[in-house]
Amino acid sequence: MEIQGFQAPLVRPLLPKQVAELRTKVNEQVDQCLSGQTYDKQNLGESLQQLAQAARGLRAQATTPDALAINKTIGQLHASANKIASYAAMSMVGGAAGVASATSLEYLQDQKALFNQSLEKVFSTTAVEQVKIAQGPREDLIEFVEVPAGPFKAGYDHHEVNLPAYRLSKYPVTNQQYMEFVKATDYKSQGSWSVPEGGAYPPGEDSPGNHPCVNVTFYDAQAFAGWAGVRLPSEDEWEKGARGTDGRKYPWGNEWRPDLLNYDSSGTTPVTAFEKKGNVSPFGAVDMVGNVLEWVDTGPSRRPGAVLLKGGAFTNYLPENLDIQPFDCVRHTSESPESSYAGFGFRVCSDASFEPTVLDPKRRQSMLKEDAPPPVPEFLLKGPPTFADAKLTRLEGVVRDLKVVPEATDVKTMQQLLQEISAQVRSNRPLSASKETIRQRQAVNEVMAAANKMAYFAAFVAIGSSPAGMALASCVDGLDENFETLKSKLPLAMQHTQTTIQPAQGNPARLDWVEIPAGEFTFGRDKAKVHLDSYEVSKYPVTNSQFLEFIKDTGYKPEGGWNAPAEGAYPKDEHSVGDHPVVSVTYFDAQAFAKWAGGRLPTEKEWEKAGRGSEGLQFPWGNDWRPEAVQHDGEMTSSVYESEKKGNVSPYGVVDMVGNALEWVDDSTRERPGSVILKGGAWSNGSGSLKVFNNVRRTTENPQGAYRGFGFRIVRDSQAEKA
Repeated sequence: MEIQGFQAPLVRPLLPKQVAELRTKVNEQVDQCLSGQTYDKQNLGESLQQLAQAARGLRAQATTPDALAINKTIGQLHASANKIASYAAMSMVGGAAGVASATSLEYLQDQKALFNQSLEKVFSTTAVEQVKIAQGPREDLIEFVEVPAGPFKAGYDHHEVNLPAYRLSKYPVTNQQYMEFVKATDYKSQGSWSVPEGGAYPPGEDSPGNHPCVNVTFYDAQAFAGWAGVRLPSEDEWEKGARGTDGRKYPWGNEWRPDLLNYDSSGTTPVTAFEKKGNVSPFGAVDMVGNVLEWVDTGPSRRPGAVLLKGGAFTNYLPENLDIQPFDCVRHTSESPESSYAGFGFRVCSDASFEPTVLDPKRRQSMLKEDAPPPVPEFLLKGPPTFADAKLTRLEGVVRDLKVVPEATDVKTMQQLLQEISAQVRSNRPLSASKETIRQRQAVNEVMAAANKMAYFAAFVAIGSSPAGMALASCVDGLDENFETLKSKLPLAMQHTQTTIQPAQGNPARLDWVEIPAGEFTFGRDKAKVHLDSYEVSKYPVTNSQFLEFIKDTGYKPEGGWNAPAEGAYPKDEHSVGDHPVVSVTYFDAQAFAKWAGGRLPTEKEWEKAGRGSEGLQFPWGNDWRPEAVQHDGEMTSSVYESEKKGNVSPYGVVDMVGNALEWVDDSTRERPGSVILKGGAWSNGSGSLKVFNNVRRTTENPQGAYRGFGFRIVRDSQAEKA
């Protein structure tokens, strides 16, 4: 393969003898497990981990058929490694809830065979196309800080880890830096990152070009690092760079300071936004917690085919117990290396032999030069609607009462008001990404972020106690500050705008509809009896091909990073991703499609009834876990029709409601009123946590968030009743 700035040497980090030895270890441990003997969990996990990491190093950067085939096999190897570790652990404890031990062993046997087949293909390859490491970091592109050699206190237990000296990029890699890489090499991002419209970012410190690069996979980050002559840090290197040597919890110390980072917000912020405020590590690294989760070149033995991310993202929110929050320097999460998300970014590091670099002052000044902001359109300067006035008046009274005489009932009233405000704001948000609507869209995002934080802080104000590591006064301040934000942004957010999306005539997306009859069903964890009128739901999740028809018909520009196929159409064969569920779409992308297709997003109750029937089944097919019916812990999405063949079908005949893609629904929770619920579990979710795929389970996400596992289906009113 020849791409500008790239060469293609074969990289084989493990010798054939080492691969054979590790393969033998894996098979021996799995065989012990299959025969009912106790196996060495650590030995199995570490052996799988080493093989998976070596396979990642062989992944091709090209898009030739041979390269795509080897990459798919590497993805299958990662998926099998995860499933082997998971099902071996399950079998030793008699299976997880809803899973018989015999089922775990049967599935383990299948995964062992798949793993060995994938391993044989990957490590027998004689010509894998690779990126060549350059001769040094780009001195005009990346600014580094020096991390000296020596021990540091690692983990929650402060065990000692000794590292040689290295250099860590001072900031996360930005969109501007990543764009320079893409333009210099013609690299095709594997995630959903794309070059900005017009091929350039506007100037200014607040420019998107100065925001961290997101929607990139682990492989995208690795490719950038290879081009720049650097690498991704290991987990230990990242952690030492973030917390220093004294074992502090956050880059700035041990006290939680929500004012120092970007969390539970409306989007990323410039990488320099919190530098002056103090989000700086002892070594001078900036923005290491909050804003974006960062890929590191380490995988967990628990999920050996996955890769770790560190630092917490703008989409993450605070739990009740701050001891287990996502923003401390120790916490990590694991993800498939093929995943991309609106909150996944990265920074790079290099060995200490490189000289420290400083950005060209002219380059930095060009980013700081501000343009005059575009004028606010006249139609957005009108006064707030009556709805906003009424809700704000009530909300202001509840906030005042809560601070004077705290009561739990006040919190419930506040949460209900915030849910109503957020729902109305979401429905008013422009579906057009034009420059004229950018201020209103941002106001909507800020209102919903403020609503989430108000609900969080109010819960502690009501009980007169704060979470560990935060003073009660900070909770009161947080409540007041976010109410002021909501109050100032709501008038603009509530404006009604003319949408460019109109319902299409006929059924251009060729959706299949399933009638859900009126009646009661068992809803939620508490098994409440809920009555719903009849409605229709799309039989399958919306697919890439259907979403492409919508894009072609309307000219809509997806906000989540979904990209149309380069050829303008999906191939019509069994391997086509056209029949896979559309992913990398935001809630608003899904809303736009639904409007065009003559439907809407389902409520949580409508989604759940369609998925579990009237009797409250745990899974669409029944109450016993059937891993073979679900696309989980895999290398990517799979065909919705394949899911149907495997039996992933609800009592009403609705297909693929768990696994493959999490699905947006048009509901929120009281605790996070500004976020939106997703249901069903994704292809990247691990098999070790079966509750993810339960019909009842839900997760919440900022509606502007996008991930390679977020999709949707739609509903409409019953056509039979209309007739």
